[in-house]
Amino acid sequence: MQLTAVKGAGMKVWVDPQRCRGHALCLTHAPEAFEFIDLEDRSVVIDGAQARVPLEVFRIAARECPERAIVIEVDVNVEGNGASTHTRSTSSTSTITARSCGITTPRSYKGW
Repeated sequence: MQLTAVKGAGMKVWVDPQRCRGHALCLTHAPEAFEFIDLEDRSVVIDGAQARVPLEVFRIAARECPERAIVIEVDVNVEGNGASTHTRSTSSTSTITARSCGITTPRSYKGW
């Protein structure tokens, strides 16, 4: 299944504060999407960035994060059967959850 999303539609992106170590590579690759909090030595997603920044920009930043701290969740309506799935990624693993039956299946992939 190919994951595509309109900017902000069914997408949630955040930086896991437990994982982020302040490398700020996300700012290098997506300055329009992330900002750095000096006092906490970590990055966060800029308010409203999910609505105006394409998903691919977030994917690039997540792929380049050495701590895998950028989390991307995309809701996808599976074509044909009307079932809704939920994909969560930290750029190294992906989990698809079938909400209708409560099954969670991890799977590996070779990147976005």
